[in-house]
Amino acid sequence: MIVSLIVAMDKNRLIGNKNKLPWKNSADLKYFKSMTVGKAVIMGRKTFESLNLPDGLSDRLNIVISTNANNMESTKNVRYYSSLLDCLVDLNIKKISEAVVIGGAKIYKEAIEKNVVDKMYISYITGDYTGDTYFPDLNENDWCETNRTKLENVDYVT
Repeated sequence: MIVSLIVAMDKNRLIGNKNKLPWKNSADLKYFKSMTVGKAVIMGRKTFESLNLPDGLSDRLNIVISTNANNMESTKNVRYYSSLLDCLVDLNIKKISEAVVIGGAKIYKEAIEKNVVDKMYISYITGDYTGDTYFPDLNENDWCETNRTKLENVDYVT
């Protein structure tokens, strides 16, 4: 199974403000959808709640990592796990081909620190924004850029 990570951030690594995106960028939302449809998406509880979609993102298996996972009821489209590693083991057993970590900051950090991410899709949003949540530091030497595309105030890097 491939484990990917997808994130949109500004030049200061900002990814959120009060549990929402600090910008509105339709090109990036379309890119996010194109890169995640048909895959399992892994997120923290706060990210899931910020979607305001009880059944999660459509056309994707929604995985929510929460310390209260044992008290939450999974549905056909939303599954709860108490740890990222338990989730990945289960998805691998179920022969899921790709799982995409979509946030928030704690889940990104854990995935990077536990060295489970095979590739990253990073959107660099042009502009200055304010917020309270940042993408964790990366050792850029551990990664190799394979592609970069510029569209509507967004730089896509894979």
